[in-house]
This record gives sequence, structure tokens and C-alpha cells, in this order.
Amino acid sequence: MQSSSAQLISASSACPRACRARRSPKRLCRFSCPLRCPDMADSPSNPHDAYFRHVLARPADIAGELRAVLPTEIAARIDWGMLALQPCSFVSQHLRSRYSDLLFRTRLDGQEAFVYLLVEHQSRPDRMMPLRMMEYLVAIWNRYIRDDPDEKMLPAIIPLVVHASPEGRPWLHPTELSELVDIDPATRAALGDHLPRFRFLLDDLTAVDLPTLGPAAKEVIMTTAERLRAEGEARGRAEGEARGRAEGEARGRAETLIEQLSLKFGEVPSQAADTIRSGELSQLRTWAARVITATSIEEVFGE
Repeated sequence: MQSSSAQLISASSACPRACRARRSPKRLCRFSCPLRCPDMADSPSNPHDAYFRHVLARPADIAGELRAVLPTEIAARIDWGMLALQPCSFVSQHLRSRYSDLLFRTRLDGQEAFVYLLVEHQSRPDRMMPLRMMEYLVAIWNRYIRDDPDEKMLPAIIPLVVHASPEGRPWLHPTELSELVDIDPATRAALGDHLPRFRFLLDDLTAVDLPTLGPAAKEVIMTTAERLRAEGEARGRAEGEARGRAEGEARGRAETLIEQLSLKFGEVPSQAADTIRSGELSQLRTWAARVITATSIEEVFGE
């Protein structure tokens, strides 16, 4: 069965032909057709990314969440009845365990526009987020122009980053691209408008009490916490298993070394046996190598 994203992409391919057939105005026709993003259908989805897309794409939730997050003067200009999810993702496959993104088409004061939502669900914020967001916005505009090479203007894109650190780490990094440019204040002032001034909107969920969050935002941060906790438990199990194997090997080498010493030098003093049993694996290897040439137990320990 064809996925909903694949169906939208298939439908979008037929849109230009349908428009020509009914002689519809170009802008009206294109708005009725989703942005063509074949990458989304072709690449397998990370399970965490798929879950967040499912949560945040619910029509009943997302409009309310965006209204609460966006500045009042922007929210008042958006036609919420025209809000439509696009079958697109601009996050590369290997980053989808850390980020989820959603692109919505709408109208802003009657003009075609987009809302781009990027959810950062990792414990440590990305300092280079302004650059990352700028790259994604350029990718959206390039896709838009690719759909209609004759287009002379670009649509507005409202960029929003949702920071959902389950460890409660607040966002402390720049939200403006120019703040990442490493220059002194005097040079910054001299360059003025020649520096990029792009700034994204930030919704820092760590700064909001959980009970006051909307249903979608609350589910995002709670699910992020569960995911990172599970990853931590998995790392802990792996580290524990590795330690267990190392400890088991050390115990075996210690008993073998004690047996070798007793065969060569007779009964091993209890203090020497205790030293061997408490030795690190690397030290045990060194002592075992010395047994061959040592003339006494003391020489084995380098005394």
C-alpha cells in the first residue's frame, strides 16, 4: 500500500498538467499541490523521527501549538485554515535520531508562505543551529524554485526551533547566524548589513513548566526523555558486560599466575597472592612474562 507521503508526491507530479487542463491561475494551482520532495519517500525513516513526525503532524494539535509559540503579530497574519503539511524532510538520514522537521504550507497576509519546524531532541544543544537552519531554508527555497523555474520571487519561511532537552538543559547558544561569525565588535560594526542577519524563533521547552505545555509539546519532551533514558540504559548494559568480561579474564589470569609461581618457587605467600588477585589485567600480563626469567617471586613483581 502506498504511503501518504508517496501519494502526495505522486499527486504533486500531476498538478502542473491538471492546472494547464483547467487553466487555473498558477499561484492558486500550486498552492493546492504539495511541494515535491521525493527524498522523503525514498529514504527509510528513523523510528524516533517517524514518531515525532506523527506526534507533531496531528492537525488538531499543531495549529494550537504554533499559535502558542509564534509571536502574536506573526500568528495573527497566518491563515490557519490553510495550514497543510508537506511531504518533505530536509534533515539528513544520519541526523534523524537527533532532529525531526516538519514543513507546513500556509498563507501569510494572503501570500504563499511556509512554516518550518525543527525539533531538537537531544541532550546537548547544537551551537551551530543558526547555520543548520539557514541551510534547511535554502534547501526549501531551492526545492520551491525547482518546482517552478519561472518563479521570480521566494515565499516567506517562518523558522522555528523547538529545544526539547529531557535533562532540562536550557538553550544558551546564539539564535542569529551573525553571532557565530568570529570577529571583534569594531569589525562587526564596520561590516554592518554585510553580515548575515538571519535569526530563527526558539521555543525552549526547558524554560516552561511541563503542566503548562500543550499536548503535542508535552508528548515531545516526555518521549525524548524516554528515548535518551533507554539509550543510557543500553550503554550501561554494554559497559557492564565489557567490564564483566575484563574482570573475568583478570581473575583467570591471576589464578594461572599463582599456579605458575607455585610450580616454580613453591608455596606463594598470601600477600603475593593478594597482590596478584587485585592486579589490573595489563599488570598481570607483565608479571606473567617475567615468570620465565625470574629467579625469585620478588623479581616477578619488579622488586
